Amino acid sequence: MLQLDEWGGLPPDHPGSCAADLQLKLLKPAGIAPSRFHRFRGEASDPEAECGRMSRWLAANGPIDVCLLGLGKNGHVAMNEPASFLIPQAHVARLAVSSRAHSMLAGIKNKPRYGLTLGLADIMGSRKILLLVSGAAKRVILWRTLEARISTQVPASLLRLHPDLTVLCDRDARSP
Repeated sequence: MLQLDEWGGLPPDHPGSCAADLQLKLLKPAGIAPSRFHRFRGEASDPEAECGRMSRWLAANGPIDVCLLGLGKNGHVAMNEPASFLIPQAHVARLAVSSRAHSMLAGIKNKPRYGLTLGLADIMGSRKILLLVSGAAKRVILWRTLEARISTQVPASLLRLHPDLTVLCDRDARSP
């Protein structure tokens, strides 16, 4: 299992880290051994080098079989934020204000300003992509992802170009 992204500066045991969230909600319940979990080191002193390490791991062990993504309120996937251009491979991403307001970071005084993430080319190289969307707060961005024009301003919209994309959403996210 490959972690897609991590908040910059957070160690894996921090309750707000993506690694801790995955451990709690997926790895432990599914009985996935820690040795099978390859993660970004959010606490790395050289985030760029850490992204390079993950790129090399993916090149040697990829492609991703099933890429499980959530949809960010601003249309981001992993930590690929809306921008005039997107970085294709693993990179250090400057986080949008809306991403820094994520519920995982609630209670953190000094919220991360950057994240480590796979790029859209890494994600698009997956054999299958599963995009999960829930809640009325995601209704407009889900429409922009699926119905509006494909744009780097809505990175999730690029997923429509993937040959095996499945979108699962609840009624609140899909209701008109």
